Amino acid sequence: MDTIFIVDDQENIVNILSEILTSHDFRVIGFTNANDCLTRLRDETPDILLTDLRLLPGPQDGLDLIRTIRAQSKDFPIIAVTGYAENYREKLATLEIPILEKPFPRFGKDGKSDFIQIIKDKISSYRTDYSWKQEEKPLIEELCLVQQNLLAVLEKNPEHFYILSPFKFEEIVAELLNKYGFDIEMTGKTWDEGIDFFAIKYDVVRSIYVVQCKRYKRERRVGISEVRELFGVKNDFGSTMALMATTSFYTKPSKIFEEKHKWEIELKDYDDLVRLLKQRPR
Repeated sequence: MDTIFIVDDQENIVNILSEILTSHDFRVIGFTNANDCLTRLRDETPDILLTDLRLLPGPQDGLDLIRTIRAQSKDFPIIAVTGYAENYREKLATLEIPILEKPFPRFGKDGKSDFIQIIKDKISSYRTDYSWKQEEKPLIEELCLVQQNLLAVLEKNPEHFYILSPFKFEEIVAELLNKYGFDIEMTGKTWDEGIDFFAIKYDVVRSIYVVQCKRYKRERRVGISEVRELFGVKNDFGSTMALMATTSFYTKPSKIFEEKHKWEIELKDYDDLVRLLKQRPR
């Protein structure tokens, strides 16, 4: 019996698809968020994945989930389920992901058969073109359980940044800065002053950085208002510098602001983090 994982933040959608698929002799496991699906993928590889693209709550959306899986397997069968097909069609075409559009049609017998046939064809094609045995290992590597190996895992597969929780991302940035000679003073999860932690370096003089981390989705750029806010916090604390790190990128006004205040603020984006990972002292 083939196994299908379904991910959708609307439980009724999971139930509708599960009912249709189980009636066609599929084993179905449903999830209402990407994190739970990723956790299960560390233990079990299904035959195919169906995922919505706009998932709430949680830092990961369906596109992050797809990219995370693609970092491990470029061919594993996935079908995207979305009511915003036009917004994602180009990105999904690049990843070779077919789309099942919401709202679902009134499934008559033919409609159900077409839907089921698409799934069966995807599974069959994968088994025909690739060795089915290649997925005996889990699709998703264990990430957050072995802290000492996490930087190496991220260096190998930077897409795994999007698996991390926001707080875990803070810890990774802190560990990375520590590799570059900074002492780290964490502020705790409930810090309400706009700082995630302090990074301190002792050279001829002491330099104190206030650090803020944004574990954003790739498409959500960090805007000028967020950069200005961190700059204000830096001035309030009288620290030497402000540093912001994100898994996304910055808007043009944000980069202009950084250039204007280059002796007081630094902005590190996804590409910068990847470079720092690769060049970090061993």
